[in-house]
Amino acid sequence: MAVNYEEMNKTLDARDETRVMIVADEIAQADLLAGILKVQGFITTQVDSGERAIEVYKTFWPDVILMDTVMRGLSGFQVAREIQGINPEIFVPIIFISSHNSSDSVVSCLESGGVDCLIKPYNPAVLNLKIQTFKQIAKLHKTIKDQRDKLAAHTSYLEASYAIAEKVFNKVMQSEVLKSDAIKYYLSPSSIFNGDILFAAYRPTGELHVMLGDFTGHGLSAAIGAIPVSDIFYGMTEKGFSISEIIEEINAKLLLTLPRGLFLAACLVEFSHETRKMTVWNAGLPDIIVFGNDGDIRVRIASKHFPLGIKSNLSLLQSMEVLQLEEGDRLLMFTDGLVEAKNPQQQQYGTDRVLGIIRSNPPGWKSDRIHDDLLRFVGGTNNQDDVTVIEIDLDATSQPIAAKKHKEYPTPTFNAEWKVSYCFGPDMLRQVDPLPILVQSLMEFQKLHKYKQDIFVILKELFINSLDHGLLKLDSSIKTGMNGFSSYMQEREKRLKELSEGIISIELVHSAHPEGGVLDVYVYDTGEGFDTKAILDKTDAQTSGYHGRGLLLIKNICETLVFNDKGNEVHARYQWHY
Repeated sequence: MAVNYEEMNKTLDARDETRVMIVADEIAQADLLAGILKVQGFITTQVDSGERAIEVYKTFWPDVILMDTVMRGLSGFQVAREIQGINPEIFVPIIFISSHNSSDSVVSCLESGGVDCLIKPYNPAVLNLKIQTFKQIAKLHKTIKDQRDKLAAHTSYLEASYAIAEKVFNKVMQSEVLKSDAIKYYLSPSSIFNGDILFAAYRPTGELHVMLGDFTGHGLSAAIGAIPVSDIFYGMTEKGFSISEIIEEINAKLLLTLPRGLFLAACLVEFSHETRKMTVWNAGLPDIIVFGNDGDIRVRIASKHFPLGIKSNLSLLQSMEVLQLEEGDRLLMFTDGLVEAKNPQQQQYGTDRVLGIIRSNPPGWKSDRIHDDLLRFVGGTNNQDDVTVIEIDLDATSQPIAAKKHKEYPTPTFNAEWKVSYCFGPDMLRQVDPLPILVQSLMEFQKLHKYKQDIFVILKELFINSLDHGLLKLDSSIKTGMNGFSSYMQEREKRLKELSEGIISIELVHSAHPEGGVLDVYVYDTGEGFDTKAILDKTDAQTSGYHGRGLLLIKNICETLVFNDKGNEVHARYQWHY
């Protein structure tokens, strides 16, 4: 007969009475026990053979079984094993009945699965107490089993949820740029989820953006901020925003979404291979290290700002550093999990050990040697914090990684004829970088995603030329030297704050072409202008320093590039093809 275990469990849980099954082939003995138990309020049933006891058990579902050890046919020991095998998950106390008051008899009873041995003659009070006690033990056993099953189901659910979340998190962390030959990194989370984040992407104009971050703590609670930060970083980088604008947006998002006490220590880097200019912002992470192939430490960029997600007012200008790098320079960034890692003697790895490896080892990837040295240092000690290290060979970043070679672009709008114009005064120029907005609007209604990099370069160089040299009257010679770019940017910020008059207008005109389309860009400013002829007559090989390189790049991209005599109005024509 099949047993419905689910129904059996529900019945055992629901009923208040205590059921006892008496198994004995001596009728007088069974009647005696049944009489004692009925007086005490127990529900009983009597079975005179072991074989029949097995079948009755499946329908009576007793709370306790009283079993004679010696019977015709199957012995009590054999029946006990059979009953216990019907459903091993259900604990049914079996008290053996024996006339032998010996230790061997008791041992045999216990070895056969019994919980106790009742010796004849019977003491009603003792019998009552044993039945009640073992019924409570059986209930406790069932409670523990139910809790175990619930815990197992919950654990299984959590493991499945963690697996899904881990896939999402890993997808967020993946970047084609990080797989390039220019970058080597490793992440070592202290739990399933990593509180460290690492992102890398190229702007449409070719500058490399890298962000390394370390959320408070580690594990899932530390990783929850990774998704919104990733969306902002990659979305704004693709649209051409600068790292200062990305930092502002990330900080605003974290203030809005993160609970109190959770924040993000981070560093962001923007590097232009064309100009060798690197802009760096460090907020709460260990020193960023720039070094040469010879192991010489060029510069260490310490944290100059509090982490993100703490305060709304950021001091970006004072904490941002702009450096002019040399060929052969490399960049090393890491989270504090590296320098705070401990060996079995509780000694920290430390920054000095990192610097020693950079200085003493031959040319090549220092991050590999740091990783190997860290593993030897910590031995079998588990990380107490997430560890992330990234090294960038800046010379190898000349080509934006071929991450888009298999990308499918939307089809450009055919035979489109349109014209839009924008005008920006001092207040707007101080508050907004219009370039990403202009480029994104072009992508939206003309679908020129395939040509986004060219268009961004054209608009960026012409706009910056009008702003920096037209309205702000900045001299590019300031950029010369190791700290030249930093000085230039500080002076630029100062003059922009003081700007009280002047405008820049941008007009975009699109016309159809048999092979695609033509985009005419007109940029005008109310500044004094400059001598454009001297710059445009130069070739790339003749250009020294960084002055004029942007205009020469546009000259190579566009069909035409024409300035007016004063130099404050320019027309660039760009033709795109299907």
